Amino acid sequence: MKKTANKCGVNFTLREYSTGKPYLYFDFINEYAEDLKRDREFATGGQYAANLVGFDGKTEGTIKISTQIIPIEVIALAAGGNVATGAEIAAREIIKVTEAGKITLSEEPIAGSLYVYKLDKDCEGEPAATTATAKAVTIEGAAAGEKYVAYYFKTSADAKTVVFNENNTSDFYTIDGYTKMKDTDGLDSVEYVKGYKLQPQQAIALTYNGGSDPISLNVTFDILADDEGNTYSHIRV
Repeated sequence: MKKTANKCGVNFTLREYSTGKPYLYFDFINEYAEDLKRDREFATGGQYAANLVGFDGKTEGTIKISTQIIPIEVIALAAGGNVATGAEIAAREIIKVTEAGKITLSEEPIAGSLYVYKLDKDCEGEPAATTATAKAVTIEGAAAGEKYVAYYFKTSADAKTVVFNENNTSDFYTIDGYTKMKDTDGLDSVEYVKGYKLQPQQAIALTYNGGSDPISLNVTFDILADDEGNTYSHIRV
């Protein structure tokens, strides 16, 4: 028997359960925690209803990961959805009028989304009367040197989008991971872990705070049984 210990994280490949196709390689997480338990029901008897016979029931467990490196694909796991390409993005920009009655936006606004205010009257009252042609905007009564603030939506073809939606259903995945072990002789070995069938919980909690620690994201996978009843395994090499 080797006397081994561990003080190392787990790197793993998350794969689509139905196809085996890799979804994402995780070599950036801070914590990987497994929690696995099988229920047991007892037949009881006697004056004090002592437990006399135990019946092993279903297996329940979770894999929990915590990371401060957050690709949008990880957020998608918690949303139970896919990563889509393209998005409409809200824009706000302050522009100085260099030619009376005219400003030029950085991006072309989506039709019907443009609202312009004098900067000192930001979001107050009715917006300025405007006419937009692509990025060029004519503002009624705008004098050279004045500053205006423009609100609009723009299209980004390169954006990646994850949407939380009541109709999303989380997919099934497998985990194939490994970590380093060290024994009392100072020799290293490898432990491989495998989750045969997992489903991420649709839960997310993020706090954006520039004055504290970097943001962290926790994702929890429920451990399910595959077609052969397998749930989780450890392999030492």
